[in-house]
Amino acid sequence: LAEEAGQLSAIAQMTLPAHVFAGGLQRIVQRRLDKAPAWGQALLRLAAVIGRQLDLQVLHYLIQSDAGCLSGHTLENWLNTCADAAILTVAGERWQFAHDKLREQLLQTNDQTELHRTVALALEAVYPGDETYVETLAEHWYATGEGARAMPYLLKTVQRMVNITAEYQRAERWVERGLLVADHAQQAQLLQLRGDLAERQSNFAQAVAAYQASLALTEPNSPLRVEILNGLSTICWRQVARQEAEEYARQALTLA
Repeated sequence: LAEEAGQLSAIAQMTLPAHVFAGGLQRIVQRRLDKAPAWGQALLRLAAVIGRQLDLQVLHYLIQSDAGCLSGHTLENWLNTCADAAILTVAGERWQFAHDKLREQLLQTNDQTELHRTVALALEAVYPGDETYVETLAEHWYATGEGARAMPYLLKTVQRMVNITAEYQRAERWVERGLLVADHAQQAQLLQLRGDLAERQSNFAQAVAAYQASLALTEPNSPLRVEILNGLSTICWRQVARQEAEEYARQALTLA
């Protein structure tokens, strides 16, 4: 409203619009984004894909690899120019978008597939082997539609959520997404993890169903069968079905 009125103190004298969040807000946001120079727009789109907070190391890599297309300008120049346009700001010594609506507008008005691929490759180059970024990389590669590139990161993400952070609902959402793009071997891994996930929450019937579905997709001598059989043994033990628990454990030990 202040941008429409010219200054904050003039809001009281203007006629309030009937629908602030329809076209009016979108026009204001786009007008703000248009204040960024043409040479800085490409990097701004990539920054929006990265997230609300800017990763300066990744942005620097993108500039060096020419994906950012700054036409000879520096990262510092770009940051200051976007800050002068009130698109970017500094919060707690971290650069970020001044408002998430600005970032949302950039994401809505651009084809994101290539942008996600560019950011994913940059993350792999800047943070090779860093487990902190496995979920982020799973998100970016999944967004490109390249399931084969997304699955290694996706599987690590689910494993971490099941076994370390206990983020069960998020893990289940990733399993659902992974099953849509996984091959048979990866589906078996995801179903085994779904079994672990259900067992952790004492959903024994669901866990058994997931383990059995995983077994059906697993090769006879696959090490994954050891994990599945151990899971079935644990469920039987927790339900005081000791004979069945011992049988599953014996099968797992023999295969191991």
